[in-house]
Amino acid sequence: MNAVSSEGITEAVLLREFTRELHNNNAAVFAGAGLSMASGYVDWKGLLADIIEDPGLDPDKEHDLVTVA
Repeated sequence: MNAVSSEGITEAVLLREFTRELHNNNAAVFAGAGLSMASGYVDWKGLLADIIEDPGLDPDKEHDLVTVA
């Protein structure tokens, strides 16, 4: 049975299916860097600030952080 549709899935179905996959060692959580920011950790720009400033660039004007890195 596929619980996913164009409308999404219910919370109950998500919890049931995800719990089953956890027990089957077949689940993962992908969380972005923003998840830890509330705990006081830096974001990408904060992490790269020294690298951005080293060649004289302005961290507030750099938006392509992957290229800067």
